Amino acid sequence: MSEDGKPDVLYAGKFKTVEELEAGYNNAAKVYQENEELKGKYTSLTTIPDEYAVPADVTLHDNDLAEIKRAAKDSGLTQAQFDKLALAQNQSVKSKLESFENSKKEIGADNLNLLQDFIKNTYPEKAGEALLKE
Repeated sequence: MSEDGKPDVLYAGKFKTVEELEAGYNNAAKVYQENEELKGKYTSLTTIPDEYAVPADVTLHDNDLAEIKRAAKDSGLTQAQFDKLALAQNQSVKSKLESFENSKKEIGADNLNLLQDFIKNTYPEKAGEALLKE
């Protein structure tokens, strides 16, 4: 209350002066803008894309990429999560290829081809594949 007994005039029901009202408005505008930016970041981090973009470093076969994309879509992965999955799968394939190439060098390409033919002709398909992986 003012000195003459009348109730104080409040701007926007809260502020005693126009300057306080302006400062409050400016603060609210900053908070609103920050909130909008956070909403945008949240959306970009949680959105499941219609089509995943393949990272440039990934050199997987088209069939493998299609399978990874299907699994990512079924799992509800974001683009960032898909990128991690694709890069991990790419690294796994590279490691297996390097291992195969090292084995080829150790036992020789001709011996490896003979071994592969023997396993394919002797064992059922799945058992043969498991042996060849080892």
